[in-house]
Amino acid sequence: PASFTGLDRWFDNMAPLLADNLWHYSCYDIDKALKQSIGGGQRYLITSIGLRSSTDDGSVKAFHIDEFSITSNPRTVAQIMAPAKPSGVSLSNITVSMSSSVASDNDKESTLLEITFSTAVCSHNFALMTLNTSANDSDTTLTVSRKQAASEAVQGHVELQVTGGGSVSIPHTITADQLKACLETLPELGNVTVTYEGNDDLACSGGRWEVSYDTKAGDLHVLGLSTHNLTGTNVTVNITEMQTGGLFLYPIPGDMLSAVEREPQVVVSVNGIPASCNLGIGQSSIQATKSTPCSFYYSKEHSPHVYSFSPVAGNGGDMITISGKGFSWILSENEVLFGSTACEV
Repeated sequence: PASFTGLDRWFDNMAPLLADNLWHYSCYDIDKALKQSIGGGQRYLITSIGLRSSTDDGSVKAFHIDEFSITSNPRTVAQIMAPAKPSGVSLSNITVSMSSSVASDNDKESTLLEITFSTAVCSHNFALMTLNTSANDSDTTLTVSRKQAASEAVQGHVELQVTGGGSVSIPHTITADQLKACLETLPELGNVTVTYEGNDDLACSGGRWEVSYDTKAGDLHVLGLSTHNLTGTNVTVNITEMQTGGLFLYPIPGDMLSAVEREPQVVVSVNGIPASCNLGIGQSSIQATKSTPCSFYYSKEHSPHVYSFSPVAGNGGDMITISGKGFSWILSENEVLFGSTACEV
């Protein structure tokens, strides 16, 4: 009805989460909880139901729902068939493949069943499967063999250290967000981005964490492996530098683009930054030496020479005669300075 006011109501402990890796059935009286919350005797309309789980620190915990139902009468849930639990451990990701063949010498048919599974928790040392042969034909032979045994779960910590800096101890089950928080406690690294690739179940096996430095520039100190006490089957730990950091310059200053030249070069600076010459298309630096304005030549015959000048002393405004050769016939191209004072030619 339009008279109803939309309100969100969250109720705690609807279904307690137990960290035992087992399925549990819980029943919650929503009608009773709503009437206690909004007051008895009021009508209510439920438009949506959401489920969430959080810890005391506000972080979200993952949980799985197998079945959800709303009913006015209590329900009884019973397990019809118990799942296979070798050594009391639940299995997951079970695959079965079958192949048949006929022997050429006796025409007997052979059937091969390959069963592959992983565990819901980190378990190993399973007993070899056995077969019930009571209902089999006497001419049938059944054998069971193990192709690969489950490996022991990884346990322990790894000590990461920055050269000349601090160190952090991380468990093998650390997530990308947790590793980011640990590394950012080291001032030498600054802010980082961490991504994870590998098995979703970190508690059983490891993976690959990739760290990128976001705020610290240059070739930073690479994280080093100080010590580790990891246990398991053939456990190895290594750190690989994927890309060396450096200083990014844009545009690149001209003095970083210097090249070998056969002729003297004019150096032009703009705002204190040396500029580079623009070469002709398809020309190398040496080929373009004579066609670009950066190259210059010194010729004694074409350079001005002063033989004498008079008077050798005088006052401001006096006329001075300079004798020599190599002067330009165009008066404006001749420049005469006494110290920093320009003269009229």
